[in-house]
Amino acid sequence: MSQVPSAIGLTVIDNLRAAGRSPSPENYAEEYYRVTGETPPPPPAAEPAGPPPDSTPMLDTRRFYEEILAIIRAAVQSTLGTTETLSRDLGERQDALSDSVESFRKSRDRQEILQLLGTIVNQSNGIRDTVESSRRELTESRRELENIQKELSETRHELNHDALTGVLNRRALEATLTHDIARVRRTGSHLTLAMIDLDHFKEINDAYGHQVGDEVLIYFVGIARAVMRQADALVRYGGDEFTMILPDTDARGAQLVLGRMHMLLGKTPFARGGSAVFLGFSAGIAQLAADDDDKALLRRADQAAYEAKQAGRNCIRGAQ
Repeated sequence: MSQVPSAIGLTVIDNLRAAGRSPSPENYAEEYYRVTGETPPPPPAAEPAGPPPDSTPMLDTRRFYEEILAIIRAAVQSTLGTTETLSRDLGERQDALSDSVESFRKSRDRQEILQLLGTIVNQSNGIRDTVESSRRELTESRRELENIQKELSETRHELNHDALTGVLNRRALEATLTHDIARVRRTGSHLTLAMIDLDHFKEINDAYGHQVGDEVLIYFVGIARAVMRQADALVRYGGDEFTMILPDTDARGAQLVLGRMHMLLGKTPFARGGSAVFLGFSAGIAQLAADDDDKALLRRADQAAYEAKQAGRNCIRGAQ
């Protein structure tokens, strides 16, 4: 298919919009290969201990954003073209109108005056029509850019948030941690990270099914949010693993936050079909040290969570 990238991208975006699908990289890749007829690359092999790979072929991330930028450039170029055309047309029509008005002033012949009046009226109407046509084109260009902005905002949210629970996903963890660590280095405040692993989640899945398992994860996120501040962040790190980022909080403060979570889970079990499912979790806490980067902080919190599980679960351990 011999289309320029921006034309292909616009076609893909229009098709996704018509189908009511968001332009996420996954949806974009699927529709892109359908439109172009290209053969998608095979999905990457899953790591042995990781989740199964997504069956949707992915475009290279850089290529995806190049396509999106091409769409934006095309929309902006269209807007610039409209304004340039408007400026040129108005200039030409204004010159013609000025000439007619000048001739009208000099004329003494009644018939010629009437003809010039008709010409001036027609030229004025032409200017009005040019402005109205350009206004419609500019309005459409603005609407298109607003749609692209909205869709890209939705795509960015999907890229950084877990589809099931709505919390941040692992992709967003590094950027969030890097930002918070830089703030600590700048201000001298505290930062504590908690790695949380739901206890016996596999047994819940086996006993009640994966749909109930999903509902349990959503329920747990609701409990976590009930004890978190607005500045805190919750990340779904894996299937039943979560990371809690607590700015301006030391290890003792993080212990209190997780303690409140334990208390709430004990008082408000997950209810399903007359059955009560009591949830517990094991957690490791690590306060940012002077020589920690994001990876070291995660590693220390993860080790502490492992020790909590080894200690009998449903408990909290601090990192060394």
